Amino acid sequence: MAAQDQDPAFAAQLANEQVAQLNVLLSRLAVTEAQQRQYYEQQIAKTQKTLAEVEVRFKEAQQKSGIRVTSMLAESGIRAGADLRAQIMAKELQMQMLGRFATPQNSEMLRMAGELSALRTQLKKLEEGTGQSSPATPLQQEATQAFRDLKNQEAMLDAFVRQLEVAKIDEAKEGPAVQVLDVAIPPRSACPAPTQKMVIAYALVGLATGLVLAVLKALLRHLRGTPGGRERLGQFKQAWGFGLLR
Repeated sequence: MAAQDQDPAFAAQLANEQVAQLNVLLSRLAVTEAQQRQYYEQQIAKTQKTLAEVEVRFKEAQQKSGIRVTSMLAESGIRAGADLRAQIMAKELQMQMLGRFATPQNSEMLRMAGELSALRTQLKKLEEGTGQSSPATPLQQEATQAFRDLKNQEAMLDAFVRQLEVAKIDEAKEGPAVQVLDVAIPPRSACPAPTQKMVIAYALVGLATGLVLAVLKALLRHLRGTPGGRERLGQFKQAWGFGLLR
């Protein structure tokens, strides 16, 4: 990395600080991946506990109602809804982590916000399309709801396990390392500023253009001052249709 300043010592310090800040940013990204893994581990433990409680409640409700609830519901629809909920929670977590470094107008943030909105719309349509008539008795309703809760928790647990595996793979990946080959030191001689180079270049171009125009103007004046030159100018105007050379 390079830096320029009127003070050579400050320029060297600025170049070295860029490397230090880049290392800080990379370390924050590594912490973010570890936080994602910890989040999924916490969700798995929480879901496992809830799943055990719901399973006991379902067995008790099924015994009281005396029906087999599994034959009354579309298990695939329940699992699909639970999987969408897990994806929504994962996307919300990713946006929360990315929001620490990016603004809401960031292209990646906008893309993830669009995906999150699509997932929520899909879940809403699924919930509206899988509505079924309620069983006749309160005991049957209780057993049916317990079965739904059980399948939701099972699908959520499966989705969190898959997300945890992805998080572990991302965390295990070796991040880009910044290796400093040479520490920046104050230069022995000052380098010309970019503005000075541009001024010199513009001055040379302007001088060359002025010389060319002066030579052309002198040549035209010489041609107009001689009979042969005027005749050549007339032939040139007739051949090329120039009306400016008068």
